[in-house]
Amino acid sequence: INVPIQFKFVQEGNYLKGYSWKINEVIGIPGDNSSTNKSETTAKPGEKVSIGEGWSIIVSSLSDYTSTNEFEQPDDGNKFVAVELQYFNDSDKSDTANPSNLTLRDSDGHSYDMTFMASKKPDFTGSDTVTAKGTLKGWVTYEVPKTATITKSVYANSYATVTINY
Repeated sequence: INVPIQFKFVQEGNYLKGYSWKINEVIGIPGDNSSTNKSETTAKPGEKVSIGEGWSIIVSSLSDYTSTNEFEQPDDGNKFVAVELQYFNDSDKSDTANPSNLTLRDSDGHSYDMTFMASKKPDFTGSDTVTAKGTLKGWVTYEVPKTATITKSVYANSYATVTINY
């Protein structure tokens, strides 16, 4: 049997040591109707929304970010922007937060993943654990073209897709 499966990849590493890609999550199987229970929500910046399994998030408004580190600079024609992301774990078990599930979208339909080139502090390390009944807050940084008009953030996992309109 040949079954196509869609994956979400996450980039690991840094500028000095190099980058690698790993499978972060199985997004779905094309034509699979089992994802019909996946919730879709639209929210505003600062609004708390469920992402499933006893978890919620708050995504802040966009802010420009300028790194003071000379080695953490965007490519020519680009800039860094950041959003503050807060996780709420109302479940009874600790688990890892996954900020790479949050992407930015611009008015032309382009999507931008978090960058590891520079990070507004405090940032997520990729292995941040949120304790049972706990919260975790940090910044997620993106490199986008200076001319891009970011219109929304989209948080997508196996249980929910949340669109935050700016």
